[in-house]
Amino acid sequence: MAKSKRAAFARPSEEVRRLAALLADEVQRWPGVRVGSMFGMTSVYRGKKIFAFLPKTRMLFAEAIAIKRNDAEGRPGEKWKSVELQDESGLRPALAELDKAYRAAK
Repeated sequence: MAKSKRAAFARPSEEVRRLAALLADEVQRWPGVRVGSMFGMTSVYRGKKIFAFLPKTRMLFAEAIAIKRNDAEGRPGEKWKSVELQDESGLRPALAELDKAYRAAK
């Protein structure tokens, strides 16, 4: 019997984990946001709608967070986009993208 293959997740660096934890602390203060744990990542919800994954012990994209795309963005079938988070200069753009995804997750 053949074993099913799991998606290959990257392991985040200490710096990426630290920055992701800062983002998680910030978004948890937003109205209606809750966080959970899924596949070694922090899942971020507004109500029942998921809008982001932040790296904890695994990550979907190397050196990045995963943000749910708005319906008007991207090609059909692409539900997630990456936002780089290699150093502190990535915090402001990441927060801006998280805010857009949060607002779209009504």
